[in-house]
Formats: sequence, structure tokens, C-alpha cells
Amino acid sequence: MDEDRKKKLQEMVAGGKMSEDMFNEIMSRWEENGSEKEERHDEKAQEESKTERSKKIRISGSGMIQSVYAEETSVSGSLTVDGSIDSIFFHVSGSCRVEKDVISSDTIHSSGSMHIGGNVRGNKIESSGSLQIAGNMDASELESSGSISAESVICDEFESSGSAKISKLLRAKNIENSGKTKAESIECTVLKSSGLVEVRTVTGDEIYISGRINADSIRSRRFEMKIYNSTSHVAKLQSDIVEISLQKKRFLSGEAKIDEIICNRAFLESTNSKYVKGDDIIIEAGCNIDYVEAKSLKISDEAKVKEKKIIS
Repeated sequence: MDEDRKKKLQEMVAGGKMSEDMFNEIMSRWEENGSEKEERHDEKAQEESKTERSKKIRISGSGMIQSVYAEETSVSGSLTVDGSIDSIFFHVSGSCRVEKDVISSDTIHSSGSMHIGGNVRGNKIESSGSLQIAGNMDASELESSGSISAESVICDEFESSGSAKISKLLRAKNIENSGKTKAESIECTVLKSSGLVEVRTVTGDEIYISGRINADSIRSRRFEMKIYNSTSHVAKLQSDIVEISLQKKRFLSGEAKIDEIICNRAFLESTNSKYVKGDDIIIEAGCNIDYVEAKSLKISDEAKVKEKKIIS
């Protein structure tokens, strides 16, 4: 209470307009409320201090901390975090182990070794070292030239020239693989691979393979495979358009082993298949087909077809 108001109350007591007991009660209540307000203000200040990001955290030696909430975190030594990391920029060139989640609104860059016990959420993730994630990854872009493992990966752009092992789902608009990518299932708009893809199921709009692919099932609108010196195996391929060709034929011995092909239009070369069905099918040199059924069918003299059926 300010001094002017207190003086007026004292004058009212002196003039007989207020009892002394009433004056004491008012003063007592005012002091209580004032202390409560001050206490609440202190609590609010403490809470705000908790949610204020640190500017920059640098670890160049060996350390252990509970959690990180910062604008930028840089680890060039060895760091263990018992909790989570929430950092706009997160750079690791040493060794970092995080027991819970990692969140970044901008970039996560790792050229060292990083193990994350929870999930990862970021805008752009770049890894040229070892990145192990026990949970899921959700990002706009993922670019890896090292080794990466996660339970599932969901992103817009996925590019891997190293080793990627995903226990469950890899979902991305665009996937480019020039290394080895292994997943339970892949969902994408476009998949381009010059490396090795091992997967149970693939669902996509356009799939372009110039390396190897081993899959139980592929569903797409367009499937193109260029065969070099490698052999791919697919149990079932369903695609509107299928084009399989042997590149630079001299000295090459690769082939596509596709048990079942169901399509609208197909051009097949160096393809080994048990069953092929479509509207317009061309079977070229190096093919070995058990059974083919089509509305329009052309078979090269250098292809082997055991049984064929023209349907109207």
C-alpha cells in the first residue's frame, strides 16, 4: 500500500470515521495480498526462465546433462543426455547419446556417432556418420551418406548413399537411393535407386531401378528397370506400364526374376517370369516366360515362352 492511502486511513481513524480494529484488518489483508502477488510474480519469473532458450551450448570434452533447450547445440566431444534435446540447430561431430527425443526446427547435422533412445523430429537432417534412432523419424528432408537406422521414417525428401535400415515404414514423396536401403514397406511418389533396395512391399507412382531390388510386392503406375550385371527378384509386380531392359548388352549377365507381372503395357528383356498378363506385351531377347496372356503379343525369336494365350 502506498503512503498516501495509508495516511488517509489513519486520518479517518483519528477523526472517528473508522475504528482502529477496522484499520488493522485492512492493513493486514493488504499485506497478505501484496505478498501473494509478489510470490506469484516470482513463480512466473522462474517459469519463464525455464522456457527461455539458451543461446549456444558447446560440448568439446566429455559431459552428461539432464536435457537441452537451446538455439544452437554443438557436440565435438562426448555427450550423454538423460532427457531430451530441443535445439533449433543441432550439430554432432563427436559422440552423442540422447535417452529421449530430439527436436529441431531447423537442421540436425551429424558427422559423428549419435544414438537416440526416442523419436526425432526436424526440418532437415544430414548424416555422414552413424545415426541410430530407437523410435521414429519425422522430417522434411533426410540426407544420409553414412549409416542410419530407425523404426520408421516419414519425410518429403529421402536421399541415401550409405546404409539405411528401417524396421517398419519408409514414407516419402521422393526417394533416391545409391547405397543400401532396407525397410519393411515403402510408400512414395517417386523411387529412384541405383543401389540395393530390400523391402517387403513397395507402393508408388513411379519406380526407376538401375541397381537391384528384392521385394515381395510392388504396386505402381510406372515401373522401369535397367539391368546391368545384377539380378533382382520380385514376387509380384502390378503396374500400368512395365519396361525392363538390359543395358549395353555385351558381357552383361544380369536379369530380372519376377514371378508374376500384371500390367496394361509391358516391354520385357532378360526377364524370367512364371506368369505375365496384360493388354499390350512385347517379349524380347533373354526372356524366359512360363505363361503369358495378352490382347496384343509380340515375342522375339531370342525369347523362350512355354505357353501363350491371346485374349480379346
